[in-house]
Amino acid sequence: MSDSFTEVSSQGWLGRIGSSIKGILVGMLLCGISVVVLFWNEGRAVQTAKGLDEGLGAVVSASADKVESANNQQLVHISGKAITDDVLHDEEFHVEQNAIRLVRLVEMYQWKEDKDSDTRKKVGGGTETVTTYTYEETWSSSLIDSNSFNQKHRSTHQNPDTMPVQAKTLHADKVTVGAYRLSPSLRNMIENAKDVEVSAENIPETLTERMQLQGSQTLYLGTNPNEPQIGDCRISFSVTLPADVSVVAQQTGDSFQPYQTKAGDALDMLRMGTVGADQMFAMAQAENTQLTWILRGVGAVLMFIGLMLITKPISVLADVLPFLGDLVEMGLGLVAGLLTITGSCLVIGFAWVFYRPLIGVPLLLLALGAIVMLFLKRPRRSAAA
Repeated sequence: MSDSFTEVSSQGWLGRIGSSIKGILVGMLLCGISVVVLFWNEGRAVQTAKGLDEGLGAVVSASADKVESANNQQLVHISGKAITDDVLHDEEFHVEQNAIRLVRLVEMYQWKEDKDSDTRKKVGGGTETVTTYTYEETWSSSLIDSNSFNQKHRSTHQNPDTMPVQAKTLHADKVTVGAYRLSPSLRNMIENAKDVEVSAENIPETLTERMQLQGSQTLYLGTNPNEPQIGDCRISFSVTLPADVSVVAQQTGDSFQPYQTKAGDALDMLRMGTVGADQMFAMAQAENTQLTWILRGVGAVLMFIGLMLITKPISVLADVLPFLGDLVEMGLGLVAGLLTITGSCLVIGFAWVFYRPLIGVPLLLLALGAIVMLFLKRPRRSAAA
């Protein structure tokens, strides 16, 4: 079920000019944030890459069957099956499992607001905006604050303020791989979840009149699972079972802690399955490269939005004639795009000079040389012309 409501609002030309002028400050702030993000990201990428290279050169592969005292405080790599003798017990729902992790997932049926706006320019520079608010019922594991909904519609689309049943995660205190105990940070990286089957015996006595089974893996808090109402909940459980893992971390006695590299990063890695040390470091380097490009994209987008906000008053002034405003806005978009590419490359280039001078300086000199060559070889007009 969903409800939709449409609202129409207008803004005059002078009001738009005032708003666009205020937007210049926001645009400048976004451009500043973009420069910081782009510059910082290059340093982060270099530091992480150096740390991984350092770790690859220092790591020692060891057998998980026996703790080697000679490897104490060294960066070690082991592979084996992560197991535990601990029995985790969700006392409220009488769920008991020998597992590394036991998760109680709680989802509540709630209203969700979606907002879609379509703005049309009018002759004279004003705008008319048609906003459609759509309210849909959905299952969510987190509370959706209905107080943030549109004021006109929130009274008829109210969500509960709290979950009647709280989510919960239990961890085994002792998880071992062979003769080694995993640290909590490594234990939490293990992924091998399996759904838990439930029965009527798992329903708490305080909820027997309101809760029922839904299939073999879900407890339903509500009247009818086939016709859910706002505030109904469904509860399910999953466990993380023993699984083969590979670890790279600093050996401390018979356990582990993050290995602090000279570059500044702390190495504390776990992969599912039997993975060699070289492959683990290669995967980490690939992830570092991927994150670097994602953050470069984020920085560039922030710069583009900032430049568009800075130049917005120009297109608003031209919006007295909507078709002229559209042309000006398109042109400004192209200019902002070119400036974004140029600005982002410049920031990244200077960051390379700062963080990787042996690479950045030669590249910068090469680029400057290319520009000078193009300038010297440009066609010259004849004196007669």
